[in-house]
Amino acid sequence: MDKLVAELMIEANNQWGALLAAHEVPGLYRAQTGGKVYMTTKAEPHQGLGVAQYAWSTSPLRRSVDLINQRQVISVVQNTPPAYPQNSEALTTHMRNFELTYQAYSEFQTRMERYCCLQYLIQEEIQVIHATVWRENLVRLDNLPYMTKVYGLPELKAGTRVSLQVQDVDTLLMELRTKFLGVLEDEPAQVDVIVDTDDENQEEAA
Repeated sequence: MDKLVAELMIEANNQWGALLAAHEVPGLYRAQTGGKVYMTTKAEPHQGLGVAQYAWSTSPLRRSVDLINQRQVISVVQNTPPAYPQNSEALTTHMRNFELTYQAYSEFQTRMERYCCLQYLIQEEIQVIHATVWRENLVRLDNLPYMTKVYGLPELKAGTRVSLQVQDVDTLLMELRTKFLGVLEDEPAQVDVIVDTDDENQEEAA
């Protein structure tokens, strides 16, 4: 059900963004090219989600960007002048303010998640953990939203599952030191594309 809701929200944001673009009404878009996610007032592709444009519009009660975009969409539907016309300085200012706030919240959430993961390892006295190779010596722990580098990890394909020994857990510096024990013999895990540390949680890996 969560997957279905996420996909429908992505489609709605895609279609409403296309509606604004078709009527040459500016909006606030989330775009991704070359792996970099950024915001823009013009309709640009979001490669990670595979859509021609992606305008956050479905959650006006929790994001100011969505409220702004819904106002723009309503103006198109009602055939009235938009609240934010072309080259609107106010719209650009809202976008910049949102980006700064969004980045601050995102960084805080990331640090909070990492801290909780490290505390879990300490609390459960976990000595051996399993992980999936993401790229080079970067791995993602099984069942935890935590990625870390394993120094001394042999060259392995992305998706290879490995066993690691926990050597040191530092909750002050938010660091985990592990030692490579071996490759697990089960099927390789599926490595998904990181869209934005929002997937954009599908709506929010969107």
